[in-house]
Amino acid sequence: MDRGRKAPFFNFDRVGPMKIFIDRFRNNHGVTIVEIMVAIVVILVVVIGASGFRYYSALDARKADVKITAGRFGSLLLEGWIGTGGQLTYDPVAEYGTDLNISVSATGPAVPTGFTLLNNYQIVAGRANYYATLSYRNSTPTQAGELNIFVAWLHSGQAGTVSSSDQSVKLTGYVNN
Repeated sequence: MDRGRKAPFFNFDRVGPMKIFIDRFRNNHGVTIVEIMVAIVVILVVVIGASGFRYYSALDARKADVKITAGRFGSLLLEGWIGTGGQLTYDPVAEYGTDLNISVSATGPAVPTGFTLLNNYQIVAGRANYYATLSYRNSTPTQAGELNIFVAWLHSGQAGTVSSSDQSVKLTGYVNN
């Protein structure tokens, strides 16, 4: 053994399978076009998969946000109506008109069977239009017993006529007569 040179801690040249593996990379001085193409394909698959996931995640988040907003509007209208004791003169436009973009509408979700229509309303929030139908049953001449709020919106979020195939939220509340 040469005194000027120290022996390595572990000599890879003497190990059989490891020697073949190391020799393969010692003799290659670059990568082939096939290896580059395979790497590009793998990277593209990962990027396209991630972008598709992000797109559908954003779309689902938007749908959830619209549905949550509809539920909040329905809850606001129902609680306001219950707060009046279920009065048949309840007018959300007068109640919330300065704080909320709400107006009487000629169209809205269908009134459930057995309920009487109080009125239809359109609520505009951001880029979405919501349509609310207020109805009641089991009432005295001045007070409703069972209050029903039906809030629907078009899939596009634009103004228009609501159909039964559009998304909706239904809330029911009760008032003691």
